[in-house]
Amino acid sequence: MIKIKMKMEGRNIVALALIAIAVIVCVSAAAFYVVHETPQTPTPVHGGESNKMLMVYSGAGMRKPMDEIGTLFEQKYGISVNYNYGGSNTLLSQIELTQQGDVYMPGATMYIERARDKGFVDYEQLVAYHIPVIAVPEGNPANITCLKDLTKPGVKVVLGDAKAAACGKIANKILEKNGILDAIDANVIARTGTVNELVPISAWARQMPQ
Repeated sequence: MIKIKMKMEGRNIVALALIAIAVIVCVSAAAFYVVHETPQTPTPVHGGESNKMLMVYSGAGMRKPMDEIGTLFEQKYGISVNYNYGGSNTLLSQIELTQQGDVYMPGATMYIERARDKGFVDYEQLVAYHIPVIAVPEGNPANITCLKDLTKPGVKVVLGDAKAAACGKIANKILEKNGILDAIDANVIARTGTVNELVPISAWARQMPQ
């Protein structure tokens, strides 16, 4: 686990980082929980309503579990959770611009490092890993079995935008390390701002003529 706490205008910002990469359609993540000191567990609410609210900046790929966590948290502690989903870099820019928020959950450790460099992070603890994958259409018509297969002529590749989303930046890093980034770029037909957009874009790409 990695704990980090970010302070903005007197408010504590908890940060969770998720590592993600996308090749064609891909999922991944490593998570960070962030606090300045040992966090105190909120007192459960028994009747009545609370006007307290947490503002959470979360990578778009974590929407489903984060929504579920928010519902359970609100039910137990009476504190509502308001989410802002998007690309990790976009979210960090929003936090820096607005100086508001309580939780930051980016899609890669590099954004935690950037947040730390900006003075937002005091303490960190790694809490989870997700594994990068290559996703292909049913039946794997292009017979993709490894990264190098993505360089074959006629293969359509969809990646995350390295300037906006962690999935794109990490994908580039992995492909560059394997010496095939330029070759795969020739087959890239789209780059998305979030990992969530990879699936619909990939489905659309299947309908494109060769």
